[in-house]
Parts: sequence; structure tokens; C-alpha cells
Amino acid sequence: MVGVELSSAHVDGLGVHLLPQDLAMGGEHRDRAHQLGWYGRQSWRKRAKRQLKEHPLCRLCFELNGGLVVVATIADHVEPHGGDWHKFRYGALQSLCQPCHDSTKATIEKRGYSLEIGADGWPVDPRHPAYGNDRQRG
Repeated sequence: MVGVELSSAHVDGLGVHLLPQDLAMGGEHRDRAHQLGWYGRQSWRKRAKRQLKEHPLCRLCFELNGGLVVVATIADHVEPHGGDWHKFRYGALQSLCQPCHDSTKATIEKRGYSLEIGADGWPVDPRHPAYGNDRQRG
């Protein structure tokens, strides 16, 4: 195996490296985490490796694409840590493939909600504007 991408850092036999797309996609929270070396810490590398071992499939491919089975290569924070050490270190993780991490997850974070529609025809994300102030998913 040449390497595995772990949440905006490339890990191989030589250590952790920033990737060019990190600079383009980044965001202040990723930049801050990289500046502080959080993704290079042994504790993060172990945690990310454990996440991918315990949950080897991409969660978004499976949930959003009708059970599509795709190998995950990125341990991603479910809730963006925003440069907060405690959230970075202890926040929940999910396993994603690179396309989902770089597009689907990034779009959801930018927009603030998912466009996924449930079997009942309503958005599954309670933050979706369809729910407004007085609507609730039933």
C-alpha cells in the first residue's frame, strides 16, 4: 500500500504530509489543525487507523447511494472541530472514501445541511430549510 489519506493528511511509511488539495479545500479549522501539527500527532494517526480498521466502508456511499459498498480511506470528524482541540481529539469520527470527503461532506459543511431525502419524501436532515420554524419531520 502506497499510502492512506487521513482527514487532509497523507500518511505513508515516511510520516504525515500535507496534500495540495488541503490548501484549496481547507478552511480555517483545517489550517489551524495543520499549523499546530494535530494531524501529525501519533494519537491522531492511531485513532484514524483504528477508525478505518473498525469501520472500513464509506458511510456516505452506503447511506446516500443505496447501500453502495466502497472502501473508506479517510477518518473524518462527523462534526467539524473548528480548531477546538477537545473536538479534534475526542469528537466522533466517520469513515469516508476520498470522493465523499472532498465533495459530498464538504458541500454539506458549506451548505449547513444535507439534501438527502428519506423514504417518506422529506429531507432526513433536520437542519434542512424545508422544516422551517414550525415544521417537524413526522
